[in-house]
Amino acid sequence: SQLYDNNLQNLGMNNRALGSDFKDEIVEFQLNFEQSFAKEGQSLSAYVTRSEDTESYINIIQNTNGDFTDEQYTENNKIKNTIFDIKYSQPLKESSSFAVGYNAELGEIPFRYENGNALEIDYERDVHALFLDYEKEFDKFYFSVGMRTEFSSTSLDYSSLNSGYSENRTDWFPSSYVEYSLGERSSVNLSYGRKLIEPGYYQLNPIEQRYSESSIYKGNENLKPVFVDMTNLAFSFYGNRFTLTPSVFFNKYHDYWQEITFTTGEVINAIPRMITTPVNLGTVNYIGVNITAVNRISNAVSLTTNVLLFQFDQRGIYQSMNRSLQPIVRDYNHNSLSGTLSLMAQIKLPKLVNIQSTVKHELASEGAYSK
Repeated sequence: SQLYDNNLQNLGMNNRALGSDFKDEIVEFQLNFEQSFAKEGQSLSAYVTRSEDTESYINIIQNTNGDFTDEQYTENNKIKNTIFDIKYSQPLKESSSFAVGYNAELGEIPFRYENGNALEIDYERDVHALFLDYEKEFDKFYFSVGMRTEFSSTSLDYSSLNSGYSENRTDWFPSSYVEYSLGERSSVNLSYGRKLIEPGYYQLNPIEQRYSESSIYKGNENLKPVFVDMTNLAFSFYGNRFTLTPSVFFNKYHDYWQEITFTTGEVINAIPRMITTPVNLGTVNYIGVNITAVNRISNAVSLTTNVLLFQFDQRGIYQSMNRSLQPIVRDYNHNSLSGTLSLMAQIKLPKLVNIQSTVKHELASEGAYSK
């Protein structure tokens, strides 16, 4: 690092060396079961998966500048996850059927950090889900409906602080799909679904990851899942040499994950220390148009064009205090238009050559504090 003051006068430099010894052992066990019956379409399937991921880090940071901090710390985590799923499918008549099932995911993530002071956090999240799907097909019309109910429990235990919290909740995830055939070559469909996006290990990990002395990333062990409502209206045309699939979509994100960057109130060599951490912040409306066209010019040459245009409308204001009890306010009420344009050309000669070339252009992606 080269250090400068506000007048760009050189204050000195620092060489920061991070040596890390990393060991990882992953063990996974999986058992599958399938039972087919005499009646076509009737089946029973189940599987169970158990995985354990043991990670160990020994990190040593050394600096040539005495004003910077030398560090040595260890991380020891053993991530455990168990998934169980069972599904039964039953045809009712020649053109209809239903499926019912149960799914469970049981996860444990212990965070262990030692740098002279021990930090021990146990994170557990268990989800039990029941689902039911039904589908029916007519001459030109097809539809399916489904419902998934999840019973989840999340707990945090700060072992070293003798504190923690737990949360139990019930969530409903309906889904539907309708398709109407306009002829042999074209159809129109409308779909709706609701899903949940779980935070990953990196986003939950509360141990500071230091990119430099003054730049830190810190996960958020209190981060909640994101719920997404998805609606899509699409048209499909399939010709002998030309295919067109335009669609209009609207996705709404609840408790959206936003990475917030702010000053901690600490100063290192006249440089404010910055920290970035993910939080749940408001909602996002993601609205757009997606058009894909495939033109098979010949048996050897084809062109694929895609146009994606979307409006990204975010709502939410973040307010908190930093380590020096200074107020932090970030206004993320912002919307912008963005998208991508791409063209792929393919030349394919069987048993001789297959060449693809893609040109892609991305429009500016602009956020409240970034572009």
